[in-house]
Amino acid sequence: MVQQLHKPFRMHRQRRIPKQSRSKQTLDVIYQGCLRALGEHGFSRVTTRLIARVAGVGVGTLYRYFSDREAVFSEMFTEMARRLVADILPPPGEVQGPLPVAEFTERVLRRFVDRLREHRTTVAELARNRHRFETRQQQLQRHQAFQRAIAELLREHLNVEDPMLAAFIVQRAVDGVVVSALIDRPEMLDDDRLLNELIRLIGPYLESCARLPAQTEASSDRDAVELRAGVA
Repeated sequence: MVQQLHKPFRMHRQRRIPKQSRSKQTLDVIYQGCLRALGEHGFSRVTTRLIARVAGVGVGTLYRYFSDREAVFSEMFTEMARRLVADILPPPGEVQGPLPVAEFTERVLRRFVDRLREHRTTVAELARNRHRFETRQQQLQRHQAFQRAIAELLREHLNVEDPMLAAFIVQRAVDGVVVSALIDRPEMLDDDRLLNELIRLIGPYLESCARLPAQTEASSDRDAVELRAGVA
């Protein structure tokens, strides 16, 4: 008889949508508790009781928001993605207008890798076990949130012609490399050579996508000529 290594995937849902600031604060406390519990005990040993104890809330309080521990993990992974996206975006007013591609690439990738270094154990545990709590649709939504954030940066700072396509390629390439490093070679995350190689990988691609101001002006002039010709 074949031994079942993992319990079957179960659909789960967040039981209660927080609307008041107190509810949102409670969710954040649970999020921080799950973060610490995962980092200290690992995925397989974390239970809802442990999360509640580390967070300093009652188990009943946790169950008012989540149906089981998988629901907590799912929401936590989504929340980590939200915060990571927020962290890689430059603060308002810090950068205005187009940036040199090399500077843009290094800024964004360095922010991304630095944040992962801070939470490497937790992210690795979640990434390694995501098939146990995350549906394919949830995974796609998480990836698309990253891609929209990257596309906005590309549109604003590099004037990329097709920012969503470029964002898709960048997100998938970086995610593949970094998640593999987190799971299989975590020591590589501390080596700046990994970051430098990512910059070498992504930089030339973005260089080929970015439209320089002169190219943009020429494109606008060409469009204007074609428009006049069409009117005539």
